[in-house]
Amino acid sequence: GELVRDALGLHGDADGHGPQPVLATKLTDTQKTDAAETVLRAMSLTGPFARLVLLAGHGASVVNNPHQSALQCGACGGYSGDVNARLLAALLNDPAVRDGLKERGIDIPVDTHFVGALHDTTSDCRTTL
Repeated sequence: GELVRDALGLHGDADGHGPQPVLATKLTDTQKTDAAETVLRAMSLTGPFARLVLLAGHGASVVNNPHQSALQCGACGGYSGDVNARLLAALLNDPAVRDGLKERGIDIPVDTHFVGALHDTTSDCRTTL
């Protein structure tokens, strides 16, 4: 049954994206801030910030197709990047992380909201998660 469901692309969850990711609670605020700063500086995204910032991971909705599966995110270990985009959005929306970033010269306004998204590279669709 699972093989047929997967082959037909029929998934049990309503939106096809699975549950919302949750940040590991074992990380301290300093560790979360370190991670957020590293990612933001790597993307040269240190300001100014818009009120809405879309963080798009990319992936491919494929089943048993070697060529199209190569379009998954290599930085995400060959998996879709939507979970990473959602986790980063949650991290950057955390008030404690924003306070820590402000002390390090990255001032994210209180009315800025980060949203994770997925760019499906095989169908060229974009989905906000």
